[in-house]
Amino acid sequence: MNAAIIAGVIMPEMDIKTTRLPLSSAHNTRDLGGFMTKDGKRVRANCLLRSGELYRLSEQDSALLLSHHLKTVIDFRTEAERREKPDTVIPNVRYLPLPILEEKTLGITREKSAGGVIASFFEALEQRGQSAEQYMVQMYRSIACDKFARSQYRRFFAYLLEQEEGAVLWHCSAGKDRAGVGAALVLTALGVPRDAVISDYLMTGVFLADDIDRLLKGLPDSICRGRKAEEARALFCVKDNYINAVLEELEAGQGMDAFLENEMGLTPEKRERLKARYLE
Repeated sequence: MNAAIIAGVIMPEMDIKTTRLPLSSAHNTRDLGGFMTKDGKRVRANCLLRSGELYRLSEQDSALLLSHHLKTVIDFRTEAERREKPDTVIPNVRYLPLPILEEKTLGITREKSAGGVIASFFEALEQRGQSAEQYMVQMYRSIACDKFARSQYRRFFAYLLEQEEGAVLWHCSAGKDRAGVGAALVLTALGVPRDAVISDYLMTGVFLADDIDRLLKGLPDSICRGRKAEEARALFCVKDNYINAVLEELEAGQGMDAFLENEMGLTPEKRERLKARYLE
């Protein structure tokens, strides 16, 4: 597969259909409409939206989401995260809290750790002889294996199936890890090719490039210099081997189709219903 580099992110050379929604306070918000499936169908626009946290949205941002027919918001964050940065209430939009990870296992995936926490985290990695990238690959693989996470993603699919009209938006903190895995599972279930699934995941690196740069510049000098700077970046950026860790873990087990049926509850009949609802 040929590739190009966009904002420091390696992207496959293909017709990327991700449509970014220009929210002023949520830079990683997009519409998955337009992605082609293996059998020539297309994901409907204004149906499947993914994002980071919807904290302190402006009236203009709320109006923009409503113009994309937003009906349901599914929040993948923990109770503590929701308490700290509650989503903006948007009139006539259903809100469903659905934490993907338990608070005790959340760790660095909160994607907003203070410098001191990151410094302690690096010390722990050094003691284990593990790089930040290796940690992230392990973390993604653990999402694929974690029983609680699987049960929550199963509920996520149930919510998608019960949605009769309008758009569903799901999000975590930055819209990178938990929301990224959710998007990968949905696109895969709809029959979108793996290259396109990975392309959507990697677009987070483009949409959040400025935010990540600002975050890294705000860390202590002891972290922002030399090898630790690259290690810190590995925690907050996206890499194809992160999402591949999930997909390969699932395929190496019972296979993706069996996983979607047995673990996500997508029987052949329900998978066809999902496609009928979200494809055209």
